[in-house]
Amino acid sequence: MLINRKVNLTAVLPSFFILLFISLPDAVFYAKNHQFSNLLKAITISMSLLSIPVFIFHKRLKLLFILYYPLVLITPITVFYILTYGVTVNSDTYWLIFNTTFSESHELLKGFYLYGVLIFFTITLLYYFLLKKIPAKISFRSSLCVSLFGTLLFLIIPFFSNSHSLGYFTKIKGNLSWAWPSSNYYALKTVKSNFSTIHDFDTRTKDFKFNAIQQINIEDRQIYLLVIGESSRFYNWGINGYSRDTSPKLDKRGNQIISFTNVISGGYITQLAVPMLISQATPQNFSIHLERKSIVSIFKEAGFKTYWISNNVDNGYIFIHSKESDVVKYELSDYKASKNVKTDMDLMKTLSSILSKKEKKTFIVLHTLGSHYDYDARYTTDFKKFKPTASDVNATATDYKKKDAIINSYDNSILFSDAVLDSTISLIARENAVSYVNYISDHGENLFDDTNLLSQHGSPTPTKYVAKVPMFFWASEKYQNLFGQKYRTLYNQRHAPTGSNNIFYTMLDLCGISFPEISYQKSLANEKYIQEKRYILGANNKFFLFDETKQDIVH
Repeated sequence: MLINRKVNLTAVLPSFFILLFISLPDAVFYAKNHQFSNLLKAITISMSLLSIPVFIFHKRLKLLFILYYPLVLITPITVFYILTYGVTVNSDTYWLIFNTTFSESHELLKGFYLYGVLIFFTITLLYYFLLKKIPAKISFRSSLCVSLFGTLLFLIIPFFSNSHSLGYFTKIKGNLSWAWPSSNYYALKTVKSNFSTIHDFDTRTKDFKFNAIQQINIEDRQIYLLVIGESSRFYNWGINGYSRDTSPKLDKRGNQIISFTNVISGGYITQLAVPMLISQATPQNFSIHLERKSIVSIFKEAGFKTYWISNNVDNGYIFIHSKESDVVKYELSDYKASKNVKTDMDLMKTLSSILSKKEKKTFIVLHTLGSHYDYDARYTTDFKKFKPTASDVNATATDYKKKDAIINSYDNSILFSDAVLDSTISLIARENAVSYVNYISDHGENLFDDTNLLSQHGSPTPTKYVAKVPMFFWASEKYQNLFGQKYRTLYNQRHAPTGSNNIFYTMLDLCGISFPEISYQKSLANEKYIQEKRYILGANNKFFLFDETKQDIVH
């Protein structure tokens, strides 16, 4: 690759192999998806870009490749991510990284530490060996030829694009944002922009008002509670027809519980899904939640004392809305989360303390850890019903061969969520108030369900197992007596196709809260409800239509 009469082939090949290795992520991604023309294009863009600085470093060529060392180190991590989740590293990936705590990372990676260390040392040794073969410097003429060739190659590529409607410079920018490793810059730039938008949220919405009112004067005490589950999929709840008895406590409540059978999440990850539960955001118009406040502020305007209780990691988009609450209470685990975790049941003490204040009007958001991986860390030992578990057989999150043990762990976490939800209802019921409890999971989870062998929920195109979520509703006797028609309408529409972005309107309608822009056609508790096409937001800001007939996700 290095055009230099004094440099033999053994010196050229090491630099070539290093640049080729750095270009591997896109190559693996497109090879995996059988897109071989894109594979060739991505490698060409990557290697041409990496070759351009050779002229600048022709007197210190080793220094250039030392500067490339971090890219070499993150290449196997990126390849592993692609092979696991089927998506290249993008802004959503970095968004998740920046919003992930050490404890979450530890739970996910604890089975891979040894492999990581071995790969790190192996690559470092190989890189050191190749680096020794690279000359300290090359001639001015040779370096100029290399850089000019790389530049020319990069500038020619747009002419082979099929996107005839796009201008030349638009294609150039598109190639930079598309191909590894320059795509990292654009992904990080997007994340930086997101953080800036979040930082300015309070300033932008300082004077924002919904002008909400509660249309009915209620003398009795009111308590309304939204429980947000985590990674809980519709299909593994016994109350929804699962072959295992994972929800004995809700089952025992019988017709006290309304279980909704056709609810779709708004987003494939928590940071996208939760804002759509509590605001007017939709997959097609997600950014609106950054310009308008959430359901928390609506309840505040209607005279309610508002609380946000969580043992989840409510960073980023979620954090700005949690701060709208009068009181925010976090019960986070420490760094040894797999051994010393604050489970969802630990939130009951905080909930009980709030209820003991006997406030006239109370609205509470309870954000749980639910079935977030590591599944075995989500429940206590007395809920270890299905065995062996993942921890029993040392299974990692992506270990298909130990699929049965992983599912056992997951089902135990559902069993625990059933108990948590039952305890929540019991605490609210004791208050003898006009009250309801609405539970919905943010998104579902993959459990090696088909030939794709997907696990968790990081795949860029959400499957039906990620999209379809459980939703349960309980109301006190006083509530049913006061809002009988709304309750009956809600019950009658328990099988109606709906999405998580309908929850915002449904919860308000259920307690008679209104604001000028409210859409009753989006409320399941209203006879005016109209089914709309349902979408879920996936990676790279792409939204996907949920096909009712095939029960699958299509573009």
